[in-house]
Amino acid sequence: MTDGENSQKLSGYAFDLPALQKEGYTFLGWKDESGEFVPDCYIPDRDAVLTAAYEKKSATDGRTPDTAKIMEAGQTYEYIALDGQDFYFKFSGLGECKVIITVNGARSAIYRYHNNSREAVQNGWQSDYVPGDYFSVYAEQIEPGTKITIQIVAL
Repeated sequence: MTDGENSQKLSGYAFDLPALQKEGYTFLGWKDESGEFVPDCYIPDRDAVLTAAYEKKSATDGRTPDTAKIMEAGQTYEYIALDGQDFYFKFSGLGECKVIITVNGARSAIYRYHNNSREAVQNGWQSDYVPGDYFSVYAEQIEPGTKITIQIVAL
């Protein structure tokens, strides 16, 4: 296993891979030599080098409500979902309207945050939008490296 300059050799039949902490980064999981994410409970079928995968934290990375990703209607966005964690987003350039949010890639729940309350939104159904609202996608029991796509249509 490698993480930057640090490496560790493991031997055995099955490994519970650690979730690492790195200042200024979000840990996404472990990748093998081909760049594919491997499960947290890793059972190797060969000698392999696993590399820690990170995403740099930013003011719009979508990993917290305060860093919600800014999205535009009519565009499709992709991100790597983290098991049991929300991905937050808000809209740019939209006034009060109805939106349709479509999420693909994993079973997930969509939520709208409006006036300090949270309400569930049906995938692919209309939802009200008022400037200042933001949304989140929550997915659980997903494999590391699961890519989720979000598409927004303003009506």
